[in-house]
Amino acid sequence: MCTLIVLHRCVSGRALVVAANRDEFFARPAEGPAIRTNGSERILAPRDLEAGGTWVGVSARGVFAGLTNLRPF
Repeated sequence: MCTLIVLHRCVSGRALVVAANRDEFFARPAEGPAIRTNGSERILAPRDLEAGGTWVGVSARGVFAGLTNLRPF
């Protein structure tokens, strides 16, 4: 199960604080967060090295996106 915590206006001086973990598959390879480009858009996000996508990120314009999932038991 992945966890995503979003705090909106809860921390002085910060409009948004985000914390996340990715524990879906411990052995699945990933790169850490880095500035990536998608056409003319710059995005700060980690990268899933198996599928090539990401699960959390923020754009240079301040747009945040996060994805979580829950595997059936």
